[in-house]
Amino acid sequence: MKQIIFLAGFILSSALAFPPAGPLTDYGPAKMAGAIFFDHSGQDIFEGAEETESILNTGGFHLSYAPFKMVQLGLYVGGAEFDHHAPANKPDTAYFDSEFKITGGATGKLVSPHFLYDKARVFVYGMAGYLEAKDTYQNVRQLNVYQSGIGFQFQIMKSLNAALGFEAFFIDGNQANTSVGLGENPFGINTPYRGMISLEYYPKTYRDLWENQPFFSITVRGAPGIGLDNNLGLKNASIAVSVGMITNFLYGKYKEREDETF
Repeated sequence: MKQIIFLAGFILSSALAFPPAGPLTDYGPAKMAGAIFFDHSGQDIFEGAEETESILNTGGFHLSYAPFKMVQLGLYVGGAEFDHHAPANKPDTAYFDSEFKITGGATGKLVSPHFLYDKARVFVYGMAGYLEAKDTYQNVRQLNVYQSGIGFQFQIMKSLNAALGFEAFFIDGNQANTSVGLGENPFGINTPYRGMISLEYYPKTYRDLWENQPFFSITVRGAPGIGLDNNLGLKNASIAVSVGMITNFLYGKYKEREDETF
């Protein structure tokens, strides 16, 4: 039931999804975008009445397709690790320290038509993924990760876009090991809502030499209680970077605005 509630909230709040590597701008129709990405995210989690700090590091490859100019759908695959401190009220509990394991999920995004002199747009996004982490004591943490939000993007200059937004970030997790059955130790995020700021750079290319469009992006997110943990890194905040490329039109008549800047 809890998973159904999380999934329903994800669908109603964003309709579609986007991980760090998906460009925030519109780029369709009949185009694809591929990118490598890395995201370092720190968040306070709860497990019953216990609370502690955690990190979720995710890296991989994201591939999306835009059948229409304002709609993008995609998949991502890569590796992720989930670590956390022992609860403050249980200092003798072992620190959960996992290795990178395979992760993946589905993504997408909706973008509005341009407005404000053709320099701005509104977008909604989100993400649904899965990770299974295991530490040296064979404790297994299974995480369903959901992210969704809404934002406003505007063009700073011809090749540079900025975006501001607000999003929800949920972890629906359980622990399984030899003594505790799956589903008996659920955990999640204490502060699931956070602000987002992003910059995307589209370097100039010469269409007669290279028809695809490279891009670089950096995204920073923050929630109440933002800070720095000496062992884990960011606390209640994340930073993500990506490097990718948007293809030329895959089919149909080649046609785009003369001032196309993404």
